[in-house]
Amino acid sequence: MRKIPYLFFFTVSAFVFSSLAAAQIAVGITDEDRAEFARHRAALLERIGDGVAVVFGSHPRGDHLRFRQRNRFYYLTGVEIASAALILDGKREKAILFLPPAREGRSAIYNGPSLGPGPEAAAEYGIEEVRSVSELEKALKEIAAQSNQVWALLSKEEAVASGTSADRRRSRFPWSAGKPDEILAGEWLEKILPDASVKDVSPEIDDLRRVKTPWEIERMTEACRIAGLGHVAAMRATCPGTFEYEIEAAAMKEFIANGAFYPAYNAIVGAGPNNNILHYSLSADVADDGELVLVDFGPDYRYYASDVTRTWPVSGKFTPRQRKVYMDCLEIQRRLIEFIKPGVTLPEIFKLCQELSFEMGYEKNHLHGPSHYIGMAVHDAGLGSKPLEPGVVISVEPGLYFLDEGWGIRIEDDVLVTEKGCRVLTDMVPKHPDEIEAIMSAGKNE
Repeated sequence: MRKIPYLFFFTVSAFVFSSLAAAQIAVGITDEDRAEFARHRAALLERIGDGVAVVFGSHPRGDHLRFRQRNRFYYLTGVEIASAALILDGKREKAILFLPPAREGRSAIYNGPSLGPGPEAAAEYGIEEVRSVSELEKALKEIAAQSNQVWALLSKEEAVASGTSADRRRSRFPWSAGKPDEILAGEWLEKILPDASVKDVSPEIDDLRRVKTPWEIERMTEACRIAGLGHVAAMRATCPGTFEYEIEAAAMKEFIANGAFYPAYNAIVGAGPNNNILHYSLSADVADDGELVLVDFGPDYRYYASDVTRTWPVSGKFTPRQRKVYMDCLEIQRRLIEFIKPGVTLPEIFKLCQELSFEMGYEKNHLHGPSHYIGMAVHDAGLGSKPLEPGVVISVEPGLYFLDEGWGIRIEDDVLVTEKGCRVLTDMVPKHPDEIEAIMSAGKNE
C-alpha cells in the first residue's frame, strides 16, 4: 500500500486540531447539570465522613490543543476553568470552589467566558462559596485543623485522547512544575499539613463514576448516536484509492457537525494489513480494492465518550470468505451481549469470548479481551473483577485477526447494563453485512 508523505500528513493534522481549538463552542451549564454535580459532591461527602477533601483541576497546556478539565474535577463541579480547586468539608457538609482571577473574552483553554471568584461564579456552578485560589492554602489549613482525615487526588487519572491526557500534565499552580500533579499534590500537602493523615480520594471518586446516572447515560447515548453518524459517513466515503485519513476525516466532520467537537480517543483507521495493528493510529495508507478497512472511532460529547468499531470492504462488497468470518464475529458478539447482565464480571465475558472463538475454529485469531468500562474516558474507571450492575457501560468488541493473511475484523458496541440484562447504546450503527453494503452502494451513487 502507498503511503503519503509524513510532512504533509502532520501539517494537515496540525491545521485540523488548530481549527478545532479555534472553533470551540460554549454549551453552558443548566439547572439539571448543577443538580447532577451537586449529587456527585454529596455522594463523595458521604464517603469521606468528617474528613476534608481537596481536589485540583487541570492547568493550562500552553500549546494549541484544547483545554480539557480533569475528569474527576469536572465530575464534581462542571467547572471548565484552568487552575481551579475544590474543598469538600465533611464536618460542615460544604463545598468551597477556588478560582483564579477572571480573564476577559474567550480562549482555547476556556469553554466560554472565564468567571472569577464571586457571586456570579457561585450562581453559575451552584456552589455557595467561591473564593480566590490564592486563599486555598490558608482555607485548607483552617479546615483541616478541625478534621481527623485529609483526602486528596494521589493517583493518576485515566488518559483522555483529545490531546490532554491527565497523567501527562505538569503543574503550574500552586507548586513548582516538573512532576505529575498527583505526586506534587502529595508533596505539597505534606509540606503545608505536616501532621495530617493524607488519604487517596481517587478510588472513591472512581467507584462513584463506575455506575452511570440517567444524566450521564443521556450524554453517552448522544455520543453513541453521533458516533453512528460518523461511521456511516466514513462508509460512504470509502472506495478503492481512498486514504485512511480521508475516511477518518469523513467521520470527524460528522462528529463536529453534530456538537461533538473532539474525538474520545485517537482514531484507528486501518486498511488491509493495518486491520491487525490493534492501536494503529497513523492513518497514512491507501485503501486498496479487495481489502477491508477497520474503523475504531468515537467522539467525546460533553465529557462522555463513545467507542465504536466497524469493519467494511473497501470495494463495497464482502468476499465470500470475508462475509463468513464477519458473520462468525457478529455471532460471537451477539452471544456476548446476550450473556451480559447484573452479576457478570469482565473476566467472565473474556472467558466466554475465548470459548466461542475456539468453538468456531479461531484459536489463533483471538488477540484481545472483548470488554472494558466506558464513561468520561474511553477506558473508564472501574475494577474489572467487580460484578456488573445496572448503570454500568462497557464495550463488547470481539475481533478475529489473520496475521499471516494480512487482514482482520473487529465489531464493537457500547452496552448499558440494565436491571435484567443490557441495552446496546450503539444499535443505530449499521453492522450487518447487508446494511453496510447497501450504505456503501448508496454512497457510490451520490
